[in-house]
Amino acid sequence: MSGGGPEDGTKRQELRALLLDFASENMEYTAEELRKSGGEKVAESLASSLEALKGGGDSAPAAQIVVDLCWEKLSNGGGWPTVGWREAYVFSLMAVALAPIETGDKSAEALESARKSMKDLDMALIMGGPGASDIVLAFVDCIEPLILSANKDGDKDEDSSSYIVSADVPPHAP
Repeated sequence: MSGGGPEDGTKRQELRALLLDFASENMEYTAEELRKSGGEKVAESLASSLEALKGGGDSAPAAQIVVDLCWEKLSNGGGWPTVGWREAYVFSLMAVALAPIETGDKSAEALESARKSMKDLDMALIMGGPGASDIVLAFVDCIEPLILSANKDGDKDEDSSSYIVSADVPPHAP
């Protein structure tokens, strides 16, 4: 999947299909684990995100809720009680990252969204299990050209030099 930019509709379709395959292999069990471990709201938002993805819609809003709830649980609860939380988190990070790829927008706002997605995908790569890494890297291959082309067009921050993602370390993780 390396090479061409996100304007290639085939790549967008491939990413959506990869994410749906990942979901079909993992999300039923994940939702069950979430419900058993007190994550009913996470399971509901995950189901909404998956439904939007299956219907060709924007899965990002519901997926962002899952990301936020999972991160809150990890940050405040000392860890996730089951692997289902991790799977939901990683799936949702990828679902959120799909939005800037699908729009192909080159505005400053879209560039910032692509940079955030790159950070989210980095976290998905770190937190995801071995089954997710190839999918995450496929997403990276589509987001990276968005950022690089914007940098070539003169939209890069002066402080970021040649970095795709700013070298600034946030006070806490997402």
